[in-house]
Amino acid sequence: MLSASKSPPLIPVLGPQRHWEKESLIRSNRNPENGYRTFTSGELKKIIVLSSLRKTVYFIENMRQLLTALETSDFAAIERSFKMALQQLNEQLKNQMNGISEMMKYIELQSTLSVEAPKL
Repeated sequence: MLSASKSPPLIPVLGPQRHWEKESLIRSNRNPENGYRTFTSGELKKIIVLSSLRKTVYFIENMRQLLTALETSDFAAIERSFKMALQQLNEQLKNQMNGISEMMKYIELQSTLSVEAPKL
């Protein structure tokens, strides 16, 4: 068991773990001597996966399904999950690029109008 305060740098400390515990995505035990949370190696693996996914398009329920697939070694489900996430991220990027393109057109139009505007 490893305590949250002594977790490797690969694992973010506290913050999200409390939320994930409330959502029953991970479980910890309390050290009776100091009250610190401790995690098994299996729970630490889950924390690493969740830490990676929280920056993507995964919602709690998607994370729960993926963790179940990882625990049961359902690699087809894992692959589907990652493909779905990749598609959603690609869609987000496409929307962002379209937004940037529209903003560039607007800026160009504004700069053209300000050059052509008569001075009073």
